[in-house]
Amino acid sequence: MRNVLLSSVLLLCAGFAACNDTSELPEVPASLFTICASTPEATRTSLGEATAAGYKTIWMAGDAIGLCSDAEPAANRMFVTRQSAPSATFNGTDDVSGEEFFAYYPYSSQTTFSEGSFSIELPSEQRYTDDEHLLEYVPMVARSRTADMLHFAHCLGLVRLQLSGDATIEAVRFEALDGQPICGVMQSEPTLDGVVVTELTEGGSAVTLSGLSAQLFDRRVSSFLIAVPESDYHGIRFTVRDAERNIMVRQASDFTLRVRRSRIASIAPMTYIPTGHVYAVGDLYDDGTKRGIVFDVDASGEHGKIVSLDETSGVFGGGRSILNLTDANDGQANKAAWRKSPGSSDIMSWACGGDWYLPAQYELKSIHQNRGLIGERIVAAGGTPLCQVISGNLDPAASGYYWSSTCGCLPSSETMMMWCVNFLTDSFVYVNTAASNVKAHARRIAVF
Repeated sequence: MRNVLLSSVLLLCAGFAACNDTSELPEVPASLFTICASTPEATRTSLGEATAAGYKTIWMAGDAIGLCSDAEPAANRMFVTRQSAPSATFNGTDDVSGEEFFAYYPYSSQTTFSEGSFSIELPSEQRYTDDEHLLEYVPMVARSRTADMLHFAHCLGLVRLQLSGDATIEAVRFEALDGQPICGVMQSEPTLDGVVVTELTEGGSAVTLSGLSAQLFDRRVSSFLIAVPESDYHGIRFTVRDAERNIMVRQASDFTLRVRRSRIASIAPMTYIPTGHVYAVGDLYDDGTKRGIVFDVDASGEHGKIVSLDETSGVFGGGRSILNLTDANDGQANKAAWRKSPGSSDIMSWACGGDWYLPAQYELKSIHQNRGLIGERIVAAGGTPLCQVISGNLDPAASGYYWSSTCGCLPSSETMMMWCVNFLTDSFVYVNTAASNVKAHARRIAVF
């Protein structure tokens, strides 16, 4: 279904109302649009226009609805076969009979029906498709005692973010700070009087609008619409990402955004001014105090870990003090333990200056998993290539070994061992920390 409301406000919107404006979506009295069935195999849809806002809704080829009944809960998929705005004809392959009839849009094999209620998947990512920026998923449901008259109603409301500026926007993320779920599986029960009862008790509290490539302009406001369940959201956050992976974060912890079904809740217009940057594995990070290649990032892309451009190699040393280095996941914990009871280790001394530290076993494994990309980016940034040959090693394969900060022996052991990752293969090995002819590489890491 093409919704002219969505495409026009995205590109041409200007001068909308301030926060909590609740402009109505296209809707005929008591419903969004009406389905009239001439036979169980065909239905005709009349679409209403919102005269106050001047928006209309039209059908497109390829649209499909699901039609079922109290007697036949398995949905009959019905495709649009003729559209002549504001009407459309849908055809299905099977008759649908019963005392009450139910329908939903858009058709999805993942949507199920039971005891008068639809289970509808609300994705955590909503995409605008093609160059008209159509919102792909805004579910609607209907219920009637006759198959020739079904009144559809929206299950969700829309949140409208309004931006101006000079950037190409790639994605917009909306988050409910009070933890209310806004994506997941929603139960949606249409009533005979056109009301929809919805319930979403579990799921994620953030939705990302992606696939945009929308150009902002300084003197024109562009709008971005995100479909969310009806609710009062106590505290909200928007994260806007542009094509250069810069981001703007706007948060209002003490603000309540009231979203109502079939309506638009508008946020006051804002100018896009980046407040940060998001990173991906392989990016060069340089904040002026530390410089390295990103090997791990969190979900936001704003925080993660980098590996150094330089490295050293040698015997680990440290004596029995390494028995305190027990954390396999957090090298910072091993760094703290080392400082409480330090031994003589050139490797730890080199790695643990300032914000840097020697990676723990599984942090080192994370670097190894993307060693091809990370190795290329290290060289491109002017760093030391991975896995250089170490002279004087008893085992030539040790040129692929990298020290972790995780001890690999039991407290009762006489021989001190540290875990290494072999970057030339795909294995953990433990290496004697004292043998002068067994050396390994070391790279330090840091958190950003």
